[in-house]
Amino acid sequence: MASFGSRLSEFPARRTGRFIAVLAVALAAGHLAQTLAERKAGPALSALRSPVNIVPLSAAPEEAGLTAAVLAPADAHVPQPMPLNKPQAVVRRCAPALHLALAEGAMVAVSLIAPCDLGARVELHHAGLTLTERVASNGQMTARLPALDQAGRVEVRFADGRSVAAVRPMPELAHLRRFAVQWAGAQGFVLHGIENGAELGDKDDISPSQPGIIPAGDAQGGWLSQLGDPNVDAPRLAQVYTYPLAGDADVVVQVPVTATSCGHALNGQTIRSEAGVAQATDLILAMPDCASVGEFLVLNNLAQNTKVAAR
Repeated sequence: MASFGSRLSEFPARRTGRFIAVLAVALAAGHLAQTLAERKAGPALSALRSPVNIVPLSAAPEEAGLTAAVLAPADAHVPQPMPLNKPQAVVRRCAPALHLALAEGAMVAVSLIAPCDLGARVELHHAGLTLTERVASNGQMTARLPALDQAGRVEVRFADGRSVAAVRPMPELAHLRRFAVQWAGAQGFVLHGIENGAELGDKDDISPSQPGIIPAGDAQGGWLSQLGDPNVDAPRLAQVYTYPLAGDADVVVQVPVTATSCGHALNGQTIRSEAGVAQATDLILAMPDCASVGEFLVLNNLAQNTKVAAR
């Protein structure tokens, strides 16, 4: 056989076609002889000689247009190629689902089920409000949002561009007022709802340290909601003050001067919601130099306009 292979390589190109034709006739004759022999030998020999996987030979025969059969038992397992795309059952199982429900105080109870996005950072969008949350290890994320418009649409966006949305109309907002401040990053704002003519730090100063509670029964006070997970990458955070149903209240925002914010511009946004109609306004502050680290800017009258009142 070695001498046959060396002689094959010596054939000139113009004689290759004739050689293949002769070889094909020889192989056919050999196959006929083999078939007759197998019939005499019985089915056992036929089973041992059944080709189950056809693969190319080495480069030289392949150039001549020849292939060979790899012989294996007829019942041998032949691996099947893996599908190029995910099965539809997997796609359906991984599809996120969003559910909204009404909670006390015209709040929207948000429930996201994302079984294939464990630990993922997600963004919640509602009426101009944007905040970040994280999918828990059980594939769920829950949050409560103060509704800002009567349409009640909430959208959840994933980092890869996927999104899922749901709607829960909120006619309950007809008699409510809300004020929100939002920002990007850990550095931000401190929202206060000053009720009944109180001063900063009094018992009627509704703030992150004294957020109040959603009133029940005949109670009339306001409350503060703190939104967003500050521990995710590129956090988006917000605070929302819900005015009391009776009495008066003023909105005040404190802005701490820190080593990272001093001498820079601090960007945020405010959203006013009255009777279920939301309006957003950009909030851009030129922070003082770093000699003022540890002090605060105080923004008054934000429900009407924004001005720096004092340090």
